[in-house]
Amino acid sequence: MKILPETPYEKFKRQHIDNNMTANKCTAVMHQKRIYSYDRSCKKINTFILAAARDVKSICQGQGSERDGRTFSENRFSAVVCRLTGRNTTPMCDYEGTLYTNRTIVVDCHGLPVHFERSIQLPKVFNY
Repeated sequence: MKILPETPYEKFKRQHIDNNMTANKCTAVMHQKRIYSYDRSCKKINTFILAAARDVKSICQGQGSERDGRTFSENRFSAVVCRLTGRNTTPMCDYEGTLYTNRTIVVDCHGLPVHFERSIQLPKVFNY
């Protein structure tokens, strides 16, 4: 059986969308999903958006606003950021995770999300 290469969107989904991700699963999930740097070394940092794929896809389909060539989500998301620690030799990469909530997701869109740029915490607005 021939394995077809991933489309940019399929790669984005594999590397950045996981509704069941938790901060303590970073090492296992990074290994399971085969997420490495371009040179196949341990990836230093990776972010997982905690949402259904359709909700993330909607950022590029009317639920986002474009600024400076990037698309910013209108909805807020939670995300787990996995950072490389300890062992850092492929395939034995160790990661620590941190959960962030209420984040704006910034992506590159080509009809669908194809590159995760960053997540940002917007300041709270108080109405007095």
